[in-house]
Amino acid sequence: TVTKAAQDGIMTTGLAKDIKKALKLAIKAAQWTIRIASHIGSVKKRKFEHGKINNEGVEPLIEIYNDKKEIIVVPKKYIDLYLTCPEKLFSKNAGLIEKERILEIGIYQGKNVIEKVSITEKEKGLFYSKDDELEIFLPELKHGQNVQLEGEIIRATENTNSLGFAYEGHTIICKPDSGTIARFKNSIVSRKEDHLFPKVRIVGVVDRTDSLGGFKAKRPEIHFSNIIPLEPENKQMAFF
Repeated sequence: TVTKAAQDGIMTTGLAKDIKKALKLAIKAAQWTIRIASHIGSVKKRKFEHGKINNEGVEPLIEIYNDKKEIIVVPKKYIDLYLTCPEKLFSKNAGLIEKERILEIGIYQGKNVIEKVSITEKEKGLFYSKDDELEIFLPELKHGQNVQLEGEIIRATENTNSLGFAYEGHTIICKPDSGTIARFKNSIVSRKEDHLFPKVRIVGVVDRTDSLGGFKAKRPEIHFSNIIPLEPENKQMAFF
């Protein structure tokens, strides 16, 4: 169970001053993704048949209907993030959910005030797939292969010296081939206000070292030497 997600990793040490705000927004984006998926009954749906844009406030809001004609009101920026969210983003963690064990993602909003979103056993099937336990992820990425991959950084954790990199619907763990992720902070933190992390090209080598010392790990890691920011795309709300 995650109840102090907003205080983990890079918020507590060297990079905190630069990306505390971005991490908080990332957690809020995860919370909104869970709310939207639970509301419409799917994390895969990328088009909404019915919706209404409300531009009366400072920030545009989207009213989304589900099959029961119930409404959820979502800030537009979180709709944009939901539309680019990997379908299996929560699958690994959701696999741990049981009848008396839930997954909670929480963020501190003030002193002793936590805003939490939960996934219970009832919603588990929306986020978890048993196929993930057997599937070899991204088999085209071979151990020892030099790669340049384009995607989006969705997590940076200083205490594990690693990044979460969204690529082709999967999240790849990336670690610097030397030093710490702090030296890449100018590349991994967006300078724009309308999104969290920039799209990037990550340059490195594929590592599939498994627990037996072989090279058959289901999930690859990237040991990177460089991160190159890419100009973010301007997404359009074209699904109404």
